[in-house]
Amino acid sequence: MRVHEGGERRGDGDFCPQSALDALIAKTPSHGGGSVCLLTAHSLDTAAVAEVLWHLLASDALRREFDAVAGGPGCGLVLFRWICALHDFGKATPMFQARFPESTRRVRDAGLTYDVRASEGNAGYRHERAGAYLLRKALKEARLSPRRHV
Repeated sequence: MRVHEGGERRGDGDFCPQSALDALIAKTPSHGGGSVCLLTAHSLDTAAVAEVLWHLLASDALRREFDAVAGGPGCGLVLFRWICALHDFGKATPMFQARFPESTRRVRDAGLTYDVRASEGNAGYRHERAGAYLLRKALKEARLSPRRHV
């Protein structure tokens, strides 16, 4: 699948998931050290840091617990990285993305649409709560109990 610059749709009009991912922001310049940080880059950075922390700080007991939940010896690190990478999953929602008017064109050009009213009065919106809700819903649809497995 080709990706066009600017996060736009492919030339044939089909929706391009990669372009959509490339349009979602995690941090604005004021919160991202002077530049925009895309959600995919932030998630991958977080997963990489999680792996370093696992090797430096995770106790044997914690590793065993994660391994048991994740499916066996050596699987815990993958689960830990996944959980950490998804910590800002709620930022992929229209309510979060609509908070940044300078980015809405890029999001729309990528084929992601949302009701403009989503940005009205969303000052109290918390991406953490939205992410937890969406992940719990996805786990339930996959027939995994968030309480039993994670």
